[in-house]
Amino acid sequence: FSQSFHLREQAADSLGMTNNLINMGGAAYFAGWMDESSDYYYRALRLTDALGEKNLRAQILKNMSNIHTRQGNQAKAIEYLEQALDVSRQLGDPKGESDVLLNLGIAWYEKGNLEEAEQAYLLSLEIKEKLQNDITSIARLYNNLGLIAKEREEDSLAITRFNKAVENAKLTNNRQIMAAAYNNLGSIFLKDRMEEAIEMLELSLEYSLELGLRKQVLSSYDNLHQAHFHKGNFSRAYEYLLKHKELNDSLFNVESAARIAELQTQYDTEIKEKENQYLRERARTMQLNIVILSISAFAIAVIAVAFIVLFNLKRKSLLQSRALLKAQTDLNRVEREKSLEKERHLQEVLFAEEEINRLQKIQLEEKDRELTTSTLHMLNKNELLNNFRLRATRVLNGNDCDTRTCIEELIGEIDSNINLDDQWDLFKRHFESVHTGFFCRLKEKYPNLTQNELKLCAYLRMNLSSKEIAQMLNIEVESAITKRYRLRKKMELQSDDNLVSFLLDF
Repeated sequence: FSQSFHLREQAADSLGMTNNLINMGGAAYFAGWMDESSDYYYRALRLTDALGEKNLRAQILKNMSNIHTRQGNQAKAIEYLEQALDVSRQLGDPKGESDVLLNLGIAWYEKGNLEEAEQAYLLSLEIKEKLQNDITSIARLYNNLGLIAKEREEDSLAITRFNKAVENAKLTNNRQIMAAAYNNLGSIFLKDRMEEAIEMLELSLEYSLELGLRKQVLSSYDNLHQAHFHKGNFSRAYEYLLKHKELNDSLFNVESAARIAELQTQYDTEIKEKENQYLRERARTMQLNIVILSISAFAIAVIAVAFIVLFNLKRKSLLQSRALLKAQTDLNRVEREKSLEKERHLQEVLFAEEEINRLQKIQLEEKDRELTTSTLHMLNKNELLNNFRLRATRVLNGNDCDTRTCIEELIGEIDSNINLDDQWDLFKRHFESVHTGFFCRLKEKYPNLTQNELKLCAYLRMNLSSKEIAQMLNIEVESAITKRYRLRKKMELQSDDNLVSFLLDF
């Protein structure tokens, strides 16, 4: 690309130079030389401004955003993507606009702004579904939107979006997206649909292993370990846990090696640049043999330094691996202890709840017996007093002069004691302890009910017969029936409504 650039520069081909610089920036990006890549893109950007090439400008801005995303500078990446978005919209390029929106959504998501990310994804999806020329990106967008819904714990929406991702991925047989979507679905189903979760996770694992998606395989191992653990299949859970740990250690070593290689490449690049500069400066003043000797000596020094650096990095990597293994072991031990403590606490809570329920049941049964006893006592007492009153009345009608005064006193005492308020208050307290709030709810819905009608409601709630109610109220059975009829009218019950059933359910 550099050779092509110089030829185009000699021919004053600005457009060709711009394309060369873009290609050089891309090559530097994939080699891991971020500073060099940025320099090439900035030079290309200045040429596109001079040429007025807006399409190339949008492309360069998108590529520059990738550099900042990789370096963790999400704010700068978003700034470049928004500029690229403006250019695509000015050009009326819907495909370019949707591609930029997809990258913008990823940048917002990496920054942690879910609202902005979702908005960008939805706009991109709307355009791509209209164009229907990029099914793979549509599948990826549905998967990304599902991740946002999952983070918000909107499980139903997340499941819908992940299923859409699978449907679209199947159209192009894109197993990479299917593996990600199945893994995401499985992680949601872990909550309450364990069999479906295992099925989804095993599909994800199959595709990930087939494609060599090591990080996706790592996630599937972790989710399958959790699924089998909660299902009680501890041998399978342990098997997947071991596979997860083994792959995690391997990935750590691979990433460390990649980082070492990247550093080595950068270092070699700097050394080569210095070496070339050194050769150019010394070539004018020194003979060829002296230059060769100097280069040889310098190369030996570089190799020695590189060996030392690699040795130290390898040693550091081994120490980190040991530390990570120890930390993981300690973490597993702490998690086991937490799990046992949580199980003990749960058993104690369950036992306490059962004991409380048992005591409450005993207390309620005791109050119910008290209410029943009180009611029966009042029934027997009123019945007995009524019998006394009838006998006394017969004596009076017989004009028994010797006992008249005594009988009159007896009748007066009986009349004054049949309907004492304290008996009703005692009954009411017992009744309220069993049927809490019954009278308050009645008064709230039917404020026109009298005290005697409230009593009648309580006796009916206890399912007493008209005869028993008449004895309780010291009235005739016909009067008790009449009171029941008036109460139905006040409560506006229909003819087919059962008054006792209504009060039992009230």
